[in-house]
Amino acid sequence: MNRSHVIDYLARTLKAPEQCVVYFYFDQNDQVNQTAEFVVKCLLKQLVYQLSGKTELPPAPLKSAFEKFTFGGYKITPGLQEFADIFIACARQCRKPVYVLLDAYNEYEENMTNPLTSCLIQFIQSDIVKVYITSRRQLTEIQWPVQPLHLKIQAPAIDVSRYIRAMIQGKNYHPDLEDEIVIAVTRNANGL
Repeated sequence: MNRSHVIDYLARTLKAPEQCVVYFYFDQNDQVNQTAEFVVKCLLKQLVYQLSGKTELPPAPLKSAFEKFTFGGYKITPGLQEFADIFIACARQCRKPVYVLLDAYNEYEENMTNPLTSCLIQFIQSDIVKVYITSRRQLTEIQWPVQPLHLKIQAPAIDVSRYIRAMIQGKNYHPDLEDEIVIAVTRNANGL
């Protein structure tokens, strides 16, 4: 899975283990792997990897959790709440906030009282985790503990037309057809 420019920038700028960036891209075509537990475990794995750094030793909270869930040689799988608690405990190992980026949250199909939202609220309330969510629709039905910031991103018509022209360049279209395509797409893009 390719990372976005934002995540690449943050990963280069914020250096673990002082500041960590973890992310998850939701995909409407992969609902099976988008349970709350899977997402939190994925975020936890990224955080642990960054905290371990060059030492390759697990952070103390993870080691403690491993010991807690191992009895007489048997391993008991923690539940979602335990994974969320382990994530927060590991996040506290950073000197600065941990950034959680979730892209296309609208493609996550559980209802508004879903367990993932509860975990995200718990992360925010820990004061060590900053959560950033992108969505095609506003998530007004969720009662976040802080006021969300809504950004509307639009592209000026000139940028849209330049992009379209670059995409069709070299396709051997007649110049009049190229112009017609650029004008039609630009007119109907409405800034998106």
